[in-house]
Amino acid sequence: MYKGLLVDKGILASDPHFSEGCISCHKGDEKAQDRKVAHKGMIKRPSDDVKTCASCHEDITKTYATALHYTSAGQKHGVRERFSPAERKLFDEKIFEQSCRSCHASCGDCHVKN
Repeated sequence: MYKGLLVDKGILASDPHFSEGCISCHKGDEKAQDRKVAHKGMIKRPSDDVKTCASCHEDITKTYATALHYTSAGQKHGVRERFSPAERKLFDEKIFEQSCRSCHASCGDCHVKN
């Protein structure tokens, strides 16, 4: 196994997301000795695809696509009133989806920290 990443042992012991090892969510090759081979096929942000989380959290992920966490509707609503109608259109069509929501809408953003 490639052993190039250091993770605080306290986190490993306290967060259940680490109990199955990195490979369970991030994929890659756990038997590889070389860093590049170990990380081939690795998924950097596995919770961006809700199916990854569903393997352990099926009950939660069933409604995730319409949840405020995923849609980030609360964030969107909170800032859009500050814009003119033309700015709102630009924000809704381009900025929110490509900027705000691209980082703030996966399970791991809040529930998995290292």
